[in-house]
Amino acid sequence: MGRHVSQTKAINTGTYLWYPAELAVMREVGNTVAAAAFAEFNLPPKPSKDAKPAEKVAYSQAKYGRGSPDFVAAAARLRAATPAAPSLSKVSASPQIPTVKKTANPTAARLPSHDVDLINFEDVLPTPPSALSKAAVGKDEGMIELIEATGATSYPSEEELAKAKHEQKKVQILAHFDAAPPAAALPMMPLLALGQADHTFDSALKYSTKPKCGLARMKQERLLCERSKSHTQSLKAAEERQMAFFADFGL
Repeated sequence: MGRHVSQTKAINTGTYLWYPAELAVMREVGNTVAAAAFAEFNLPPKPSKDAKPAEKVAYSQAKYGRGSPDFVAAAARLRAATPAAPSLSKVSASPQIPTVKKTANPTAARLPSHDVDLINFEDVLPTPPSALSKAAVGKDEGMIELIEATGATSYPSEEELAKAKHEQKKVQILAHFDAAPPAAALPMMPLLALGQADHTFDSALKYSTKPKCGLARMKQERLLCERSKSHTQSLKAAEERQMAFFADFGL
């Protein structure tokens, strides 16, 4: 009453501006029971903030001058008017989780069997069983090729399968080296050794002769520049051929 709203933000700082009965109701039951308790007073509409002081005083006297409202009776009336929730039976109170039947995941796909009777003279041929997915069939075909290549008599394990793939890759790389012409050995030449050879040549050319003439010195510097440019191009070409070689094998 007459206080600023900023002074009513906190009710636990010792400076609350509510009546003790109102504070107890707000802590216990809330606004619904409070409205039901004050509804017994048949209060007039709350005046606006721009109303005359006489109207505000009359409203305050009508609300707080009749004594303390009966909040307990108001709460009892609300509980009686609220329909009770249906009670759950013992069966519905503890529902059982339905069991889901799990199908076993196949460890390996199998090729479809096409058992067609070739002596059948009927007009309609029997429908073959549904084929498996292309990925599963392709996977089994790869397994069969590996089994035939390694000479195994049973289905290989994952470790044996990885080892067989590694051996196949190694055989392919060695076959590429055997079939390649002598010029193909250039991409595998260590680039460091190539650079050392050129550096040795440049050093010998640079420090063996020390021309004093300006024209001879210009010729020597031009030769060194051309040699350095050729060396850079050779390194770049060798690196490109080496990367192309590794790309052929997916490395």
